Amino acid sequence: MAIRSFTAAVLAAVGNSEVADVFDTEDIRISYAVVVTGTVNYTVQHSLDGINFFDNSDNTSQTTSQDGNYVFPIRAVRVKYNSGSGSIVFNLRQSIT
Repeated sequence: MAIRSFTAAVLAAVGNSEVADVFDTEDIRISYAVVVTGTVNYTVQHSLDGINFFDNSDNTSQTTSQDGNYVFPIRAVRVKYNSGSGSIVFNLRQSIT
């Protein structure tokens, strides 16, 4: 099993991060961490087609550093900076079987 690690975004202003495409695998396992500096409000989002994004029900309108995971197939993930005056670092790790 290989591990792919990457930083999907470093945001310091309102908007969406770049989309992180995930590898298609039979056994998808993605962990992520959102690290907050300052005062921000953010939402982690995922997509099944890479175009239409949906809010992650566990990390919607968060204001502190959080982590989470996906164990069901998704096509892409991103973080949305809703408001604030701080910054966000969005880190992901994906196992590839």
